[in-house]
Amino acid sequence: MFTFKKSKKELDITDAINRKKATITIGGQPVVIEAFKLSKALELINIFGKMPDLIKLATADLPAFNRLLLANLPQVLAFCVPNAKDINADDITLTEFADLILAVWAVNDMERIVSNFTTAVQSIPKATQVLASSPKS
Repeated sequence: MFTFKKSKKELDITDAINRKKATITIGGQPVVIEAFKLSKALELINIFGKMPDLIKLATADLPAFNRLLLANLPQVLAFCVPNAKDINADDITLTEFADLILAVWAVNDMERIVSNFTTAVQSIPKATQVLASSPKS
């Protein structure tokens, strides 16, 4: 089960965003979290299902999103930290889980991705209206 333990090292979010890499402790071991390549990011669909639904959940209901991550912790761990094969999900503290989520969010600059995705989704109906109302030739 998860336990509370004081974090040994704070995550520098700005540095993680700039370097696209962060070192955190998971299961008592230091691990490096790196930004995902697009092909790797698309593999998330195999874990969680539809990407738009996942992004919507992350932005609309963070507690539910975290519950989803916790329910799939072994898969999340294998996906986010493939080089940490010896780490047992039951050995991860709540602090380490929070650091993992924050590090993945930071190194992938997810705030910008979610913002751009949201803007794109909101602009689609407007673009459709403009196209539908434009004069036909």
